[in-house]
Amino acid sequence: FPDLQEKFNNVKKAPDGNSYYYFVLAKLGAYEGNSEGSLYLLDKAIEQDKSSSFLEEEKARESIEANRIDLAMAAAQKAVDLNPKNQEALLLLGKLFSARKMSSEAMAQYHEVIKLNPRSEDR
Repeated sequence: FPDLQEKFNNVKKAPDGNSYYYFVLAKLGAYEGNSEGSLYLLDKAIEQDKSSSFLEEEKARESIEANRIDLAMAAAQKAVDLNPKNQEALLLLGKLFSARKMSSEAMAQYHEVIKLNPRSEDR
C-alpha cells in the first residue's frame, strides 16, 4: 500500500464528483497486485459517488482479493442495498453467503437473481 500511495501522492486531487478518476487508479493498483492500495482508492471513489452500486461491488471484489471477507460482505450488501436489481452484486453476495455456510441467505440472493432474470442461461 505505501508504494501505491506514494506513487499517487503527486497526482492532483480529482475534481469534485469525479469518482471515475479514483476508480481508474484503483484498477491500476489491483492490476499491480496491490489490493490494499486499490481498496483505499475505491474508498476515495465512493466518497465522490456514495450512490454507486457498481463501486461498492468493485470494493467487494477487491476485498475478496485482499482476503477481507467481512469487508467484502459489507460492500456487496451495500451494493445490493443501493441497487436491488444489480444481478452481479446479488450473485457475489450469494457466493459470499455460501462460502460462510449461510445457505438460506445465499438462496435468497440467488432467488432474487432468478426473479430479475427468469430466462437466464446461467441457472
